Amino acid sequence: TQRGRFKEFRYFDRYDHLVINQNIGIGDGTTVAYQLVRSIRGWVEPIYAVVGVDSLTVAGVPVSGYTVGELGVVTFATPPPLDAVITWSGAFCFLCQFDQDSLPLAQPFSRIWDIKTLGFTSFKP
Repeated sequence: TQRGRFKEFRYFDRYDHLVINQNIGIGDGTTVAYQLVRSIRGWVEPIYAVVGVDSLTVAGVPVSGYTVGELGVVTFATPPPLDAVITWSGAFCFLCQFDQDSLPLAQPFSRIWDIKTLGFTSFKP
């Protein structure tokens, strides 16, 4: 059960769920952790619910020595070199929670339920 606003869930938007060659940072030779992000209409949004990483590149070269944490933080085994552009391609969901703790359900027929509205909001942990 979802338990209303208490527990978050992942919403997959079939029209808005992909990034391709999205810049997530520039290496400084010491930093190993970078938050996955996406750019949309001139602003950058963190990705907290990753479905999958298709590719991760450092200076245009695909890499495999990394892990992706539960909230979309990529941690490299070795830090990307100074001035190396880091990009990712993959899919994501939106981390959401319901706006209410209960739903206005109606049962017009046996085994058929009806709901007029269902509100939920994406949030950042």
